[in-house]
Order: sequence, then structure tokens, then C-alpha cells
Amino acid sequence: MDALDRLFRRVVHNVRAAYPELINQSFEVSQLYQQVVPYRLNRRDLAVETVEDYELALMQLLSGARGYLTGDPDLQRALQDELESVNPDLSIYRAFATSHVALAAEAVRAMDQHPVVQPVAAPAPVAAAVGASAEPAAVAARTTEKIRASASAAKSPGFGTAAATHHQPQPPAAMPSKSAPSASSPSRTADTASDAQNETSCRYCSGSLPAGKNIVFCPYCGHDLTVQHCPACNTELEIGWRFCITCGRQVT
Repeated sequence: MDALDRLFRRVVHNVRAAYPELINQSFEVSQLYQQVVPYRLNRRDLAVETVEDYELALMQLLSGARGYLTGDPDLQRALQDELESVNPDLSIYRAFATSHVALAAEAVRAMDQHPVVQPVAAPAPVAAAVGASAEPAAVAARTTEKIRASASAAKSPGFGTAAATHHQPQPPAAMPSKSAPSASSPSRTADTASDAQNETSCRYCSGSLPAGKNIVFCPYCGHDLTVQHCPACNTELEIGWRFCITCGRQVT
């Protein structure tokens, strides 16, 4: 089983747990990577090391690989062509954020008929066996609780998509010093850096951010924390903006 297989199984599991209506109907591409299986909440279950590994598996899934998803032919053809290129753009799927895809019924049935078989553990004392059997149940309960919490937040008013949206890492830019602030937009830099400083973890990789510092780029994944992107057209937006200035889509 590779990353693509694990991603499809995780999508089906999360849909059944939090979005059961989507098991038999289509949904937007943006809903898939922002709500159903966002990287920051599922990276351990998917066993992926980086955002790039996650995006590669996501592009394969959206392209219709192995018949796991059905969807817009233009979307799947564009992703197939990009995956076959020498240096594929792993963020191209964001250009199809409003396109629709659906779980393939035959693929879901095949998955149910071939569940993942866990290796049989060696016999253990009664006390140890009781503790071991309780641990997987606790982990599963915590995972389901996170999925339901994410679904509840998505359905509540004012739900924002900026926290689940990420973009390609950018090269580090020179930060303005305290003695010589940027002449172009000092107020924006100060405000967005202050917002990033108030955050305790990176919105893209969930890494803990250092306290008491003016943070512009995440020290772990390199993402710019002072901007967000429209989930529909990928336009760069300032933190706090509620609507896209290009397509008018609500982002927070």
C-alpha cells in the first residue's frame, strides 16, 4: 500500500465519519483538501513526511488514478499531463478548486471487501493485553473527534479557509530592521508580523512557532505567514481579508 492508497482510504473514512452525505454525491476539490482530508490533521495517518508528498498523492487521486475518484475531465486531463512532466507543479490542483469530484462507488466497495489486515501480535500477559487493546481504541476516538470538530467548524458561520490553505515555499526575504522599517508598506508588515507573532503554531505544518519574535516565515516549512491565498483562484491576499479581490470568493 502506497501514499495514494492510504489517502483514498483516509478520504473514505473521514467522509463516513463527518460528511456521510458526500459518499454518494459530488463535492468541490477545495472541500477535499481543506475539510475532508487536510494535511495538518491527517499527515500522520497518511504516513507522509512533507507537504510535497501529500500534494503529489492528492494530485494522483484527483487525476483519477486507479479509478478512485471520478470528476471533471478537464481537471483530470490537466493533472495527468502535469504529473507526466519532468518537474510537475504540485499546486496546479488549486486552479480547479471549484471543480467537482466524487468517490467512485466501485472503488469504495472494493476497499470494503479488502480491509487492511493488521499483523498478529505475540501472546502477552492479561494485564498488558488489556492496555494494548485500549490504546488503538483511544487513538481512533481521538481521530474521530478531531474530524467531527473540523466538520463542526466548517459548518459554523465565519469559518475560514486560510488555515488549511497552503502554497509553494518561497525563498526567504530580507526582513526590515526595527531602525529602518520598509518604506513601501510599513503598517502592513507590522500588522501581519504581529498577527504571526500571536500565533502559537504554523497554519501550514502545525510546527510550534518561537515566542516573542517578529515571525514572517515559518522556521520549519518556510511558508510566508503574513499572507493567505484565495481557495478558488489562488490570488495572494492579506491576513484578515474576508473576500478575494479577484474573484470575490469568501475566504474567511
